[in-house]
Amino acid sequence: MDLSKSIEQLESAVWEYNPYPSNVVQRGQRLRKLALESLSIDDLRFLIGQEIGLPYVLPLAFEHLAENPAAGGQMYPGDLLDSVLSVRAAFWRSRLICTGS
Repeated sequence: MDLSKSIEQLESAVWEYNPYPSNVVQRGQRLRKLALESLSIDDLRFLIGQEIGLPYVLPLAFEHLAENPAAGGQMYPGDLLDSVLSVRAAFWRSRLICTGS
């Protein structure tokens, strides 16, 4: 994965600007434009919590968690792990390779 690229570049999808005056909306739009290598732990926590760019941000979160399972953003120690554990089961199921029998 090219960490110099943004989620928008990796997904080949630019979200239409949404002027809704919400920090969540504005932050999500802004973070999608940043290079993955520039995302902080708190940015990863936020993106995972909003289910934005999961295939790209989860591997980065795993790297941080391998070094420090209690890695935290701005909320509390361990908030990154909590966000990963909160990812819906449907996401994980969609990535399982079924061999069938």
